[in-house]
Amino acid sequence: MKKVFKNCAMLALPLAALLAAGCSQGKAEAATESSTETAEDANTVPAAVHMQMSVDDALNEAMKDSLNTGQITMLKNMAHQVTVGERCEGFEVDQDRFAKEMNLIHYDEDGKQMDLTEAELNTLEKKALLGFGMAMGSQMAIAAFDVKSYCNAAEEERASLAKDDDSSTIWKTPA
Repeated sequence: MKKVFKNCAMLALPLAALLAAGCSQGKAEAATESSTETAEDANTVPAAVHMQMSVDDALNEAMKDSLNTGQITMLKNMAHQVTVGERCEGFEVDQDRFAKEMNLIHYDEDGKQMDLTEAELNTLEKKALLGFGMAMGSQMAIAAFDVKSYCNAAEEERASLAKDDDSSTIWKTPA
């Protein structure tokens, strides 16, 4: 199973590169247009926020019949943390923690392991991989948009975690 999720992350990289290329172009266009900003433009949602909201909407819609809210949130969190591990210095993903968290896809909202046929399990895992790939592509594009800010936010996130509150964090503890 670990290998399947690792392959999913690798499949997300080309998608992220395409998204990032579009974002970089948009950022350059925005920079050249910034001198003509009006009061109305000042209320525009930042591009990275818009990207995240758009992918969240698409992900929620694509997964609504297969995964519960907790499972979708877990996929988004894992994609974020894997991206931080890939893009930010000083972060590394603990593969055992990653596998343990991703295994939660097999449990219902009450924490009970679902009783699924092999075909149902196969379908669930394919949907989870699709969702993880969508979330991973989104996070890679957002990180590419402004990697310094993305990594600074990750540092703040890690610093805000209490030592005993890292149960769903898959980053290795820094040396």
